[in-house]
Amino acid sequence: LSFDLGGDSDQWQEQTLFDTVIGDLGDIDPRRMGREHRYCYGGHETGLAPGEQAVDFPRPPWPVSNAYVRFDVRERALDMLRLPDHVSLGECSFVPRAPDAAEGEGYLVGVGEDLGAGKSFLVIADAMNLSAGPLAIAHVPMRAGPQVHGCWVPEGAMALPPIA
Repeated sequence: LSFDLGGDSDQWQEQTLFDTVIGDLGDIDPRRMGREHRYCYGGHETGLAPGEQAVDFPRPPWPVSNAYVRFDVRERALDMLRLPDHVSLGECSFVPRAPDAAEGEGYLVGVGEDLGAGKSFLVIADAMNLSAGPLAIAHVPMRAGPQVHGCWVPEGAMALPPIA
């Protein structure tokens, strides 16, 4: 939605930037919070990839995101990290590569679950090259919740005084 904050009208304008619908709880580079930003990240449910075999798995009663997408709102383009149909990817978080890195240079981190095997994993991808596939997958020894629900801050940014 667009609002003219300098005008005297209470009207707004809606613009559709992408034809696809993604899941909720997307993310942006936290250093751009409250400002104009170029990239948005989120989950997406795709169908079977060419040649992929369907896997019988218990489907949850909500859409199953099996891909993470980077939306470039300036170029109106997207890049996608796609995992097999039976993988459920939870909410993703963007982590900047360094404090002075350009917007979007960093990592996309999220929790995934192989719904057929009932096993969870942490997936880490290069946020500027999602289609290259995961940089790392760390298997966890138990089923984990479907999100990384949080934000990333530089070391020392939230230092607390010592407890007396």
